[in-house]
Amino acid sequence: MPYQKVPRSVLVYALCTMGFHVFNCFEHCFLKEPAGDFYEMLLHHIASCSLYFCMIYGNNMAIGCMIAFLHDIADIFGNAIKCMSTTHYDKAILPLFFTMMSVWFWTRIYVLPVIVYWIFQRESGSLDMFIKLNGIFLSVLVFLHYFWFSLFFKMLWVKIKTGVAEDIQNTKKEE
Repeated sequence: MPYQKVPRSVLVYALCTMGFHVFNCFEHCFLKEPAGDFYEMLLHHIASCSLYFCMIYGNNMAIGCMIAFLHDIADIFGNAIKCMSTTHYDKAILPLFFTMMSVWFWTRIYVLPVIVYWIFQRESGSLDMFIKLNGIFLSVLVFLHYFWFSLFFKMLWVKIKTGVAEDIQNTKKEE
């Protein structure tokens, strides 16, 4: 490292997912109305874009793409829930929600902190500061994932008590 040879498909995956996150950051800051989760999402977008830049610039593709892929798995189910919530197929949302919660727990609450711990424990030589900076950005994401996971439980609790499920974080705050 940093002179690892990576397959072209890995670089394409990294660049495509980085483009997705850079656009999300731009869209969040300039094109959307600010919602209740504006600052959390801004922090997420800044950390994600910084991680992608560091991954590609520092040629840390193996670990970077693995972490990106771990995040993409849970996002599949989260986006499926968003799609299903706009239809009349309400019964399909609950199994998708529990699947997303399970995948989220495994990939973002368990596996990612292990990877972050490993990053801070390894010897990285001349790239020490660069890799530790990535560990800090990943730590920010880990804490955001804990926060959002707790919100999922709160949403589930509200759904059980009232029968109504709402995105409690994405509602516009009263002024």
